[in-house]
Amino acid sequence: MVKNEAQIQLTGWLNDVKDFEWGRALKVSVDVRNKTEAGTWETVDKTIYDVTTDNRSPLEGVKQVVVTGIFSRILSL
Repeated sequence: MVKNEAQIQLTGWLNDVKDFEWGRALKVSVDVRNKTEAGTWETVDKTIYDVTTDNRSPLEGVKQVVVTGIFSRILSL
């Protein structure tokens, strides 16, 4: 098994917030866009990120968030 990590920053749509004793869990979606032959942009997919944080700033009415952090995944070879 190999741990794979990357630092990321993204702006995404805030879909869900759950508060816990240790912090918060957020579901943040990002549109995957593709430029058509006509030169317009279309949404072709969405990527959903599960984000955990100890930041308890009020999020009522917030639609978009900027997330900066470390994305990690364990890969089995």
